[in-house]
Amino acid sequence: MKLASGHGGFGVRGGWVMMHNTAMEIVEPTDDHGPHAVYLKEHGEGLHHLAYWAPSVSKEIEAMTRGGASPRLVADATGPEQAVPWCDVEGALAGPTLIELIERNAISEQVYAEVFGAIQGEIPA
Repeated sequence: MKLASGHGGFGVRGGWVMMHNTAMEIVEPTDDHGPHAVYLKEHGEGLHHLAYWAPSVSKEIEAMTRGGASPRLVADATGPEQAVPWCDVEGALAGPTLIELIERNAISEQVYAEVFGAIQGEIPA
């Protein structure tokens, strides 16, 4: 994983809450250089990101670039070693809120089915 800050990883503590058909992840940074800590320093407390499933994270980033969006990856976990490719994208249209893209594949389906099952929710269709 690569971070815009130049670091190779970050630490967080958190949990999930299911609210009707929406899962909310509550995150507390445990270091001072990860994307959550940097966001907190720059913007204060609040909504960090909205997460979306993507059939292919790399193709979504390519489409944004072709469309002129010039996405800046704040956290990039899209490399070939990633079982579940994901990234946090900064963009002018979202204001300070980041967009997280998570590649929907067999492994991410399994991981998130376990997460949502633990909070009495169901993985989104």
